[in-house]
Amino acid sequence: MHIAYINSRPKELKGNVIPTGAINGNGDVGIVLGDIENGVRVNIAKCDFWKGLPGKDYDGGIKQIGFVDITGIDTSVYHIEEDLDRGELRGKFQNAEAEIFVSACENILLIRIVQNNSDTVKVKLSAKEGSSSENTESEKGDCFYVTRSFRGEKLLYETDAAAVIRQLSSKSAEKDMTEYIYAVSVVTNHDCENYLERALEMAENAEFEAIREKHLKAWSDFWSKSSVKLYDKEIENNWYAGLYVMRCCAGNRKFPPGLYGNFITRDDMSWHGDYHLNYNYEAPFYALCSSNHVELTECYFTPLEDFEEKARSFAKEYLSCRGVYYPVSIEPKGVSPALLAENKRESEVHYLGQKSNAAYAAVVPIMIWYATNDEKKAREHIYPFINEVAEFWEDYLKFEDGRYVIYNDAIHEVPFYRDDFKDGGRDDNSDDFNNLLSLGLVRMVFKAALDISAALGLDADKAEKREHILAHISDYPTFHRRFKKVFRYTERGMKWNDTNSLCIQHIYPAGQIDFLSDEKLLKIARDTYFLNDRRLDENGACSYLPCGARIGVSPSFLTDALKLFYKKKLLPNMLFNCGGGCIENNSTTVSTVNEMLLQCRGGIMRIFPCWDKSKDAEFDQLRADGAFLVSASVKNGEMGKIMIVSEKGNKLKIMNPFGAPMAVKRGNTESIFNAEIFETETNENETIIIEKAKN
Repeated sequence: MHIAYINSRPKELKGNVIPTGAINGNGDVGIVLGDIENGVRVNIAKCDFWKGLPGKDYDGGIKQIGFVDITGIDTSVYHIEEDLDRGELRGKFQNAEAEIFVSACENILLIRIVQNNSDTVKVKLSAKEGSSSENTESEKGDCFYVTRSFRGEKLLYETDAAAVIRQLSSKSAEKDMTEYIYAVSVVTNHDCENYLERALEMAENAEFEAIREKHLKAWSDFWSKSSVKLYDKEIENNWYAGLYVMRCCAGNRKFPPGLYGNFITRDDMSWHGDYHLNYNYEAPFYALCSSNHVELTECYFTPLEDFEEKARSFAKEYLSCRGVYYPVSIEPKGVSPALLAENKRESEVHYLGQKSNAAYAAVVPIMIWYATNDEKKAREHIYPFINEVAEFWEDYLKFEDGRYVIYNDAIHEVPFYRDDFKDGGRDDNSDDFNNLLSLGLVRMVFKAALDISAALGLDADKAEKREHILAHISDYPTFHRRFKKVFRYTERGMKWNDTNSLCIQHIYPAGQIDFLSDEKLLKIARDTYFLNDRRLDENGACSYLPCGARIGVSPSFLTDALKLFYKKKLLPNMLFNCGGGCIENNSTTVSTVNEMLLQCRGGIMRIFPCWDKSKDAEFDQLRADGAFLVSASVKNGEMGKIMIVSEKGNKLKIMNPFGAPMAVKRGNTESIFNAEIFETETNENETIIIEKAKN
């Protein structure tokens, strides 16, 4: 069982909006338990409930729909179990017990309360007020409903939500207890035009047991896609928590999770709760492909595609480039939360001196491609975006003295809305030259553009230019610091920074250095890694720790680092109290553990590449590049059998994990191989079993 235990009433963190109460959701509707006098508040939000108002000085962004207040509960005893396996919250209080969950299959919140007969439970649904919303409330039959809407000339689109509550039953239970069951349906105009009618219909037809049965099956099916069993149960629990968070907030294909997912407890979420493209938006998705939850990435492309026309016009207007030039912050439906006036100047757009946002946004699509080789998705979404990013860099890069270089591209965010931004300015690193991160992202983009276009039979005429860029892009800048040769943040401009993890993000998530890299380059990477220790970074842990596995640092360093991160930053509800947002850090454990258990780089698969084999571990159906599903185990220092399913029939190359001859079983045939690397052609959906050959 994988459960988070919350034994104190929720409180608001000083100066922050990360919730401390128990969380739950179905990928669209999200809930957070809050604290009220004599009871419990269930805060309700939805991935598509945004106020579509552009401009950094306005109150746009994601908003809370409302809340359900459950009073008559004595919370002097407060114990919540956040059940990750079953997708539900269970509460035990002084005089009551509760079961609360959002159905995994439809947008209905179910609340079941069992309380002493001597006490009276009251349950009230309310819409959030403020932010110039239009609110209503009324009744229809045995249903009570509220609506909240954002409308007006300044809005780029209208948003309406309806929430309907209905009491399903109230009956005596055993031991002088009374059971109360309520259903709350939530629908927006982005779901359907007749959102209120639909919400009423859902509430009127709700049946607790039928919904609960489907809900439990859906969560069971979700966890059947992959699993891990680790010697350290705290790390294992956090692996499941990371995926639980994404299952709760990444299910609306048109409205992916922003900085705070759908765990929204107020209207003034920091940074509008937007999509920050210089890591925050991408980070929650880092481990989904390797965990075999590609379905949770379906929502990723929509805001990028919605903003594409603006990004294309910005590239042309500001930099005279083809392709796309994205700002740091975007929101759904093409809204930018930081455009000023008529955005006539580049300094009026939220770029923070950075040219790399579109390339950074390409990280996840590229992960999806290599993990799945899904040609349909590549034609419809992945390659069109990658091609636009590549075209931008084809025009923006300068070819000087036999190499491609990058001008005026800040590696760290710099002050924006400066009157003299386009003139350069030498005091804020807006003129950084050969930014380390961008050099890695450019390599990533052009390699993927070539691989994907070749697989799809597209744009052969573009290959020569892109190959030339890959062959002649500038080397990563280095310098000596504390007697170590390490990566310099830029070739000219910022040398070093003791915050964030930008000095290693060309390694992870950009994927440009790994076990196949030159050993001298790997040494520079490792020395940089330890010199700028970001284990407790407010922004960088989600890239720093998996990077360590990618370059082969000590497994004990990584597991100790995870434990330290939990001790210092983990909240009881399994979110992390860091300063860069909220949900991005829930990828940290999953991506780090997955990289420790399985890596596939350059077409070569490694099993337990960064794992202390004296520590027991087992994983089932992790996904490796080339569309392979892999299961393996190690126990008492001995490798067990490895099972590999080839989805696409690609060539398999695997490094021998046994250090001894291997027995390879394919159907009814078994062969013995004794080589450092075993390689073979495979068939679609073929299962191959590899184990240590018997003497």
